[in-house]
Amino acid sequence: MSCGRVRDSQGKLLVNHDSVKERWRCYFQDLLSNHHTFSFPSEPLPNPGLVALITPDETQDCLYRINNLKAVGSDEVGP
Repeated sequence: MSCGRVRDSQGKLLVNHDSVKERWRCYFQDLLSNHHTFSFPSEPLPNPGLVALITPDETQDCLYRINNLKAVGSDEVGP
């Protein structure tokens, strides 16, 4: 069984199957530990003006253009 090249935390190439398994165990233990926290912004990110906001009229227009339960994409080609 081959698992590719796996290196330890110091960059040394591991060749022993048991060493590779232990490295993966340590990697996932560290990855899934509680010290990796993620935070999401409490407010939406500002629109830099490169992309216009979708208006209610545009949404309504697109909904009217759907026929036979098939969505038309921006290229006007249906499925």
